[in-house]
Amino acid sequence: MASPVDRHGEMGGVARLEFVLRDLTALDYPQIQNLRLGTSSWSSQDWVGVFYPPGTASADFISEYAKHFDTVEVDSTFYRTPPAAVVRNWHARTPAGFLVAAKFPQVITHEKVLVDCAQELSEFLKAMEFLNNHYAGFAPGSIKLYHKVWERMGATEE
Repeated sequence: MASPVDRHGEMGGVARLEFVLRDLTALDYPQIQNLRLGTSSWSSQDWVGVFYPPGTASADFISEYAKHFDTVEVDSTFYRTPPAAVVRNWHARTPAGFLVAAKFPQVITHEKVLVDCAQELSEFLKAMEFLNNHYAGFAPGSIKLYHKVWERMGATEE
């Protein structure tokens, strides 16, 4: 395999991905208690032929991904709440023990900043219920949100 470093000493795009994924998937990490490795997505077409076998259909990406990793953060939920059928599909295409952490939609975290967002939060949580035992929690998507939550709770940073 060619070196993933370019003439400027930088690794770029697919070369960096190939280098990192090869090393991560070679780790024998199950012996480390409570350690889960994953990425913030499974849907990149650039991974076909590098991480996914050549010719892998996009519909099969999550199943292929789950053969190598046992957790994933879903970044796409930041942009909109997925339909329940999509969440059911994530659950159906991943094995027992696989965990999914979904980002809260930006309308909740960035636009409404946790104010008057009960309807959006309810819609999101209803959709995520279809993860069933694959639920790993929710990612707020921003350090600013953590500060806002602390502020609303009346907590102070030390």
